This record gives sequence, C-alpha cells and structure tokens, in this order.
Amino acid sequence: MGLYASALASVALRGARSTAEVAARVREAASRAEAGRWVIGRGYDLNLFAPGDTPHARILDGATTDHPVFLTSHDVHACWVSSSALRLAHVGRGVQPPPGGIIERDPSGDPTGVMYETAVRLVEAVLPKRTLEQMKDDLALVQEDFLRRGVRFVQDLDPDTEEAWRALDDEGKLEMGIATAIPSRELRRAIREGRRTGEGTARLKLGGVKFFVDGALGSRTAAMLEPYADRADWSGTLLMTPDRIREELLLCRDAGLNPLVHAIVDRAVQVVIDAILAIGRFPSGLEPRIEHAQTIADQDLDRFAESGAIASMQPNHLWTDIDVAPSALGTRSRLMFRCGSLLARGVKLIFGTDAPVEEPDPMLGVTLAETRRRPGRDEPPFHPEEAIPRAAALAAATSIAQAELGF
Repeated sequence: MGLYASALASVALRGARSTAEVAARVREAASRAEAGRWVIGRGYDLNLFAPGDTPHARILDGATTDHPVFLTSHDVHACWVSSSALRLAHVGRGVQPPPGGIIERDPSGDPTGVMYETAVRLVEAVLPKRTLEQMKDDLALVQEDFLRRGVRFVQDLDPDTEEAWRALDDEGKLEMGIATAIPSRELRRAIREGRRTGEGTARLKLGGVKFFVDGALGSRTAAMLEPYADRADWSGTLLMTPDRIREELLLCRDAGLNPLVHAIVDRAVQVVIDAILAIGRFPSGLEPRIEHAQTIADQDLDRFAESGAIASMQPNHLWTDIDVAPSALGTRSRLMFRCGSLLARGVKLIFGTDAPVEEPDPMLGVTLAETRRRPGRDEPPFHPEEAIPRAAALAAATSIAQAELGF
C-alpha cells in the first residue's frame, strides 16, 4: 500500500493522452515545488498515446529544469524520467540493466529515460526515502480512504510497509485487516527467522512471499507463449528461470510460507503451474496463489485445477485492458480473464483491485466479472463466455478472499 499512498500524493497522470499532456501536468506540479525537489508522478499509459508519440527524457526536461522527474506507468512496470534523474541515478550510456530489466536507448546508445521492470530500481534507489513516521502517516491516509470506500481487508504486497503497519497496530490505530508480504529477496532470511503464513495479530497477519515471474501486458513485458500481435519479434520476458521458480516454491512449501506469484500471461502462468506440479501440491491451508492469471492458454486450464493453485485475479483491469487487448493479443484476446473456465473446473477464485494500478473499487470488479462490460459504455460484452454469476463474483471479492487472507 506504499504505492497507493504515494499515488495519493503524486502528480496524477491517469488519462493523459499524449506526452505533451504529461509534460504539462509535470510543469504545473513543478511550478508549486521547491527547487531541487523531485517531481513524482503516477499512471501514464503508452496505450493512450498516438503512434510515434514516444516518451523521452528531453520532453520532461522541457517541463522543468529545476526538478528531477520520476514517473511510473499505469501498470507500475515501467518508468519515464528526466535527464537530471538519469544523472543522479548514474544511468548513462555504459550502464547495463540488472537481470530482468530493460533500459531503452536511442540510436546513439544513450538512455531515453524510459526503463522497464528491474531497471526501474536504478532510479528508485536515489529517490528520497520515507521515514517510519512519514510512512505511518501515509498508511493512515490509505486506511481512511479504504474505509470510506467500504474496503475492510487488504492484501498489501508492498515490501516496505510491514514495519509501519505493525507500528499502527501496536498503537491501536489499525482499523482494518492487513495481510503483508515478504519480498522474494528476503525469503531465506524469513525462513531462518521461522516466519510462517498466518502469524500475527487479529488485524495484521503475514500473507506470504511475493514473487515476480513476468512483467505487465500494457508495457509488453508480460511473458507470452507467442509474440505480441503488435510486436512480431517480442513475446515479453520471464523474470525468473523455471528452475529457480521450482526451487523457491519448494522452500516456501517446506517452510509454511504461502507463495504469491505474479504471473500475468500464458507463458508465465504455464511455468508456475509446471513448478507446482513438479514439486507436488501444497498442504491444505497453504495453497499457492497465482497473482493476476490474466491470460491462460487452453491447455493449461485443467492443469491449473490439478495444481491446486488459487487464481488471485483483478477483473478491474478489464476497464483498461478491453482497449489494450486487440493490439496486444489480437485473436488471443479470448484467453483473457478466464473466470468462467476456471470456476467450471473448481479453481478457487479470489478478486482484488490491484490499487493503485486500478481504482480500489471491489464492486466494479464484481460487475466486470459478471457482465464483461464496462458500466456506462455502449459496447458489447468482452468474451461473455467467461462471465460468472454475480453471487460467485461477490464471494470471490468478499468471503472467499477474506478467508484466504486469514481473517
């Protein structure tokens, strides 16, 4: 929820339809900020820009020369930064991205200011750090916002918020149920410390360990079995090797830690299912969660059920992905959000909102899962064969999800 907290305080870029519009919003924010202070924005979406309208550091340089600029994409799997931010992060022509990352470069080899996946961390490392008290204040605002919306239980997959949630709980200020997550890089330390899924208090529990197997559909970094419809030479990338996925999931199973595995599209989902089937089903009460499971190949539907994994999905993404699907997936759009096919095979579904990527509105997700149509839009349903009954969608967003979080 640290991401959602920062989104509340950042320059809102959602809905911007050009790089010029993004630059205008940055310029306005910079005019109100002290010189030298970072301008941080959230939510730009390349899929809304016209062909050829490409982000570049120089566009942000034209918006402000007094502030380094850091903008994250709508799906939070890419960033667009200014030249001063590149300099502060020491990202130049000779710098190579970390494994799983991409630094976009111009024909001369210089970074353009656009980075994907793990390369984003190069700039995140030099952003101003929040103190514990600041983080507590941020999360208190998040809690207030969620409670106002009627949200009572949250799976927080942010690796940097557990200490602040614990402090709020100790002070008696935690008013909702929070399940936290350990980042995969901390798995072995967590095992040494004897941590287990479900530990905690009445309001704060450990949910599991978060892994990233691929990127995102909007940024075209999610790992596809076939190339993207609009990029014949590119099918995304796996952020973990199949061997490492098996090794990490086995460690989780034996330690009593629930793996929460980010796998957006069909290749990523397939390798996670392969890993679970290879090591054997998890014990009852410790079912691995495939987070997103947004595109699933026909041949993997039965295997998904056989694995015993939970499909942790966010139908809210249909709000934007209905527009992205034709260009990204073409005829394979039918493979998206296969709620009906999974439910028919007995797969346990739980629904979330993926805030701040989408609005934290659970009822929107329920409606989209039931109707496959965006409320207020005059459009046909999106592959209605995958729709599910409203009662099933409500249960996935409420009672089943709450039980899965341990509350």
